[in-house]
Amino acid sequence: MSRSEHNAWNQRYRERSHHSTDPDPFLVQAFEQYVAAEFPGGGVALDLAGGVGRHAIWLARRNWTVTLVDISEVGLEQARKNAGPLASRINFVAADLEQLSSSGREGFSLPRATYDLVLVFFYLERSLFP
Repeated sequence: MSRSEHNAWNQRYRERSHHSTDPDPFLVQAFEQYVAAEFPGGGVALDLAGGVGRHAIWLARRNWTVTLVDISEVGLEQARKNAGPLASRINFVAADLEQLSSSGREGFSLPRATYDLVLVFFYLERSLFP
């Protein structure tokens, strides 16, 4: 994403156009149907383009440790506030997903981890997938 895209998302969050902390109903249904029984004590999740943290917080309430990545520092700050005491279960990462690097040489790289669950809602950049 360009710098203008970064600024646009910061502005959206400042204007609170994306402020809901309610999880997407699809996540709730899929989690209950496919994930909960496999990870009754929680797990490790990656929430890409997670915004104000609605999914990361929902998972943290269920004893999950979550890395939340978003391009907007404003959105992440709102996520941190929304999480309250659950923020200690969430690693907040401000980064442009288009700059993701597996080697860490260019852009940013995620902490080396194995994720039990990866979430991506309302973000699609086809050029990231060869």
